[in-house]
Amino acid sequence: MFAKTTEVIKEKKLVMTSTVGGSLFKSYTSIIQLEAKGEATIVKSKFEYELNVERLEKVFNTVALERLVRDNLKGYSRNLKEISELLPVPG
Repeated sequence: MFAKTTEVIKEKKLVMTSTVGGSLFKSYTSIIQLEAKGEATIVKSKFEYELNVERLEKVFNTVALERLVRDNLKGYSRNLKEISELLPVPG
């Protein structure tokens, strides 16, 4: 996927959107927000996307693909939280 960063607030927020290219998505936007809470980090993630079904339906079962994409995005959020909690909290 080709994406561009459209908003950054250092150590707090990252927004990315897809750009035109050979992607499995027609459109894609991710909004990641991080908030330090003591020793923990709250990660809020929002993903809005539309699969490029016309391109994919000949190769993939779109229901299974949708499930895989959702599982992947949940894993991404979980990993981001774990990585964030390894780093020192800014003072």
